Amino acid sequence: AIVVVALLAGMAITLTQKRRADRRFNDVRSLANSLLFEIHDSIRDLPGSTPARKLIVDRALKYLDSLAAESGNDPALLRELAAAYERVGEVQGHYLQNSLGDTAGSLRSYRRALQIRQQIAARSSDWNDRLSLARSHRMVSNQLWATGDVRGATDNIGKSISISETLEKDRPRNTDVLYELGFDYSMAGSFDLSAPESYRKAMAIDGAMLKLEPNNEKIQGAY
Repeated sequence: AIVVVALLAGMAITLTQKRRADRRFNDVRSLANSLLFEIHDSIRDLPGSTPARKLIVDRALKYLDSLAAESGNDPALLRELAAAYERVGEVQGHYLQNSLGDTAGSLRSYRRALQIRQQIAARSSDWNDRLSLARSHRMVSNQLWATGDVRGATDNIGKSISISETLEKDRPRNTDVLYELGFDYSMAGSFDLSAPESYRKAMAIDGAMLKLEPNNEKIQGAY
């Protein structure tokens, strides 16, 4: 009886500790998302907000790094983490966004997201995870190009194209896949202006999408 009571008490303590750990984990998760997607965006366009935005991003990164260390192999959480790192990368130094100008920090965040996307894709049979991996390679490629690493940029955009082309063979009428492939071809063309073939491929993909969705302004703009 004493042994049974001791075992039950131990189980109760373990369950209580797990619930506390789960609550802490979810609290940190919620706080990181709130910092990135609510608080930052609410002050992004305010004059003189750059120091506050940088502080928010720094705090969010610490929370994300803490979550990543405890995330295990939960696919849903890993997808959320990858998306959050991509968001941080955009805020830190994407050259087409109202960013903080931290190109090197942005590249680190995009690379962290890419590592997570690779981890997910290695275990997942969901084609959406492969598409997300292609996008992640493209984001890394873009930042490498911005830092002057032409070889690295070309290598990553090549991987993105390879994934997108494989997806397009199985889903030739899926506009999400086609848009990514067209975007990849267009970036490859900008990396090598002496090879207009990539731009021709991008135009062909965009033309195919316009036949599927002729009134889509996003596709019209890409074409």
